[in-house]
Amino acid sequence: MNFSVTSIGYAAWQTWSHNQPAHVIGVTSRGLFIRAADRVVFVSFETQRGPLTLTLGRSIEELRALNVGGAAAFANNRLIFPATAITISASPNVVWQAPSPITSPGPIDQQVRTVQQIANFVAARKPDCGFGPLLAPLLDLPFNNPLSAEQATVLSILRTVRQALRENDLLSAQKSIDSLLGRGSGLTPSGDDCVLGLLLMLNRWQANRDWSEFNRAVINTAYQKTTTLSANLIECATGGQADERLLNVVDGIATGKPAVAECVECVLEWGNSSGIDALVGMVIAM
Repeated sequence: MNFSVTSIGYAAWQTWSHNQPAHVIGVTSRGLFIRAADRVVFVSFETQRGPLTLTLGRSIEELRALNVGGAAAFANNRLIFPATAITISASPNVVWQAPSPITSPGPIDQQVRTVQQIANFVAARKPDCGFGPLLAPLLDLPFNNPLSAEQATVLSILRTVRQALRENDLLSAQKSIDSLLGRGSGLTPSGDDCVLGLLLMLNRWQANRDWSEFNRAVINTAYQKTTTLSANLIECATGGQADERLLNVVDGIATGKPAVAECVECVLEWGNSSGIDALVGMVIAM
């Protein structure tokens, strides 16, 4: 059986274009993660697009049944799974890359109000998920539950990063970010998702500053300290690129469009806690 993707992210296409062996590193209800050398692509059963995503838009039971470590291969513009009769094909005309913003960001006080509203709705739906409990103290919102020792440590790091960015002390910011990378568990630990959100906001909506050296330093450390998937996503974020849901959130914060309700759903839909952790990173970039 051959299936064609409806879209393929520009970074995934770079991997796709080289004939090479690969293997499955993760299987979820939403799709599976395939690693080839130092690159990861996500074969998605959903419809959202992203720089690392092969969008199928449908669930395939034979792929969901694959085991972590199972063999795959990129060959002749196809993704092949030897343990099944399935191949996936793609063509250059479905390569996707998010366009750059065409409007200017709104006033910072308006952005803060927007992200406060998003944070309040997110906290009401998932109050204790990932770095979510840190949103209230970072945004000067009321909160009652005391932070754990680990949460207090992360909050201190985040405040240090935010202050260093405001003072344009990028070296200090980068050193503090290093302590977030790899912090947590899973294919994309919470600290990595937070850094992703931070870099996405900086590079997409504060592009009037030169982030190139800062970006390179964070990328290099990410490839040394955390998972390959996280490092790939962080690298994409330095180009202002990410999953459509995260783009909606940073654009919504910066411009008011899409509206708060849609931004909330995008935060909650991107992984279990990953969207919430990324939102925390967006907050400290403001």
